[in-house]
Amino acid sequence: MKRSTLKHVLFWRFAQLTIGPFLVRLFRVTPIWHSRPPKDCGYLLVANHANKSDPFLIGNFLRTPINYMANVGGVKGFNKIFSSGLGCFNIRKGRADSQAFVKAIELLKKGYSVGIFVEGDRTWLGNTVEFSTVTASLAIKMNVPIVMAKLSGNYFSRPRWSDTPRRGKVFVEFKQITKDQIQQMTKNELQQTIANYISNNDFLNEKIQNIKFTGKNLAVGVERVMWLCPACKSEDNLLGIGNEIHCKQCKNSFSIDGNQNVSDNKSILKDNNIKNLWDWNLWQKDQALKQISISENQTYLSENLVDIFDEPTYNNWRYLGKGELTLNKDGIHWKSNDEQSKTITFPMSEILNIVDNFNEYSILNLKKDRYKFCTHNTSSYKWSSMLEMVTRKME
Repeated sequence: MKRSTLKHVLFWRFAQLTIGPFLVRLFRVTPIWHSRPPKDCGYLLVANHANKSDPFLIGNFLRTPINYMANVGGVKGFNKIFSSGLGCFNIRKGRADSQAFVKAIELLKKGYSVGIFVEGDRTWLGNTVEFSTVTASLAIKMNVPIVMAKLSGNYFSRPRWSDTPRRGKVFVEFKQITKDQIQQMTKNELQQTIANYISNNDFLNEKIQNIKFTGKNLAVGVERVMWLCPACKSEDNLLGIGNEIHCKQCKNSFSIDGNQNVSDNKSILKDNNIKNLWDWNLWQKDQALKQISISENQTYLSENLVDIFDEPTYNNWRYLGKGELTLNKDGIHWKSNDEQSKTITFPMSEILNIVDNFNEYSILNLKKDRYKFCTHNTSSYKWSSMLEMVTRKME
């Protein structure tokens, strides 16, 4: 069986001799085989996603080169060349992308293997989020087996909001769903089978909770996910420094460890039933929901000096200017700071979601178009969370 192109095989073997072993040692990765991948045909690899190194953590243990469906549209330079050599092909994050699935079909028809992180993005807080049935439909349509890879400990090892790895333990559990088994399932049954197997939450996984994760600068970057101070309830004043989360408004500080347990010496967190970042996130969302519920004609979120771009052609961003971005029940609005005071309104009925890209900027997905915006004080996670909560309230 021809596993892939010669270029792909060479890049794949090179990664398995260099990058893969380094990351396996760094994160102490252990593979667990519940069943082995097929040797006589290409297959569809599906996995949960929490760590930017997940493709290598999985791929290091697979003989067959995988063509990963990935967000590589903004990748440049050497990384672009290397991603191409490893068989990665682009998918537009946060929206249905027919071009990406046409490419996946072409590869599967050739007998190659395709890898999909079915959630479409890395999780912010370590929990596997709900995903569409498109992947299940693809497996049924192409009559190929599925290899499921469940990762646990990968979030604690390098959270999405952090730029620094931790030392702990990662497990990768593999299991195959054969073609015969797939053909006996409905799309929804196959979807549920995949979801049941790959779903994970490092905060709730007993196997992971018994492992101590260690590292330096454990709080740095936490302001990308935490926006509400439990002490003074001010917004967007938190900052991670070393192993402590500081509030610039009330000057209180909170300690965090490698397993993202948090504490303070004033019992502020205890009084709010916050033991870890998972609890903190639930608490801040609950506070936001309360404010949204009692406010009908209010601006729920805003920031000035936001740079915004549109996309006249595929992955080609055009700068529109700097201005104020606001979210209310009618949608998202941008008003420029120049003398013309140009405004753009994105009605709630047209908005699909907001997704973060490389912790650098946000993408606003509409039904037909995409916009990019760069904030300086509010986080992408806050915008996507608030949008989700406002949308839920309007339903």
